[in-house]
Amino acid sequence: MLFRSLRVAWSISAARGLGLRWTEVGGPLVRTPERPGVGTVMVERMAHQHGGESSFAWRPDGLVVELFLPLSEIRAD
Repeated sequence: MLFRSLRVAWSISAARGLGLRWTEVGGPLVRTPERPGVGTVMVERMAHQHGGESSFAWRPDGLVVELFLPLSEIRAD
C-alpha cells in the first residue's frame, strides 16, 4: 500500500507526556480491519507496557495513529 505523503508529528505536554501522531495521506481507500494486524498489536502492547495509550483511526483517506507515553518512561540512552 503506497501513500503519497506520511506525516509524523510529536509533542510534549505535562498532562499526556510524549505524543506521536502518524498520518497517512493520499493513498488508497482505507477501511477498519476485521482483526488487528501485527503493527497495531505492537503499538498497543508497547503503549500498555510503558503506561501509555494509543489510538487508531482508519479514515477513508488514510490511517491516523496516536501514541502517548508518560515522560517518566522516556530515556535518552
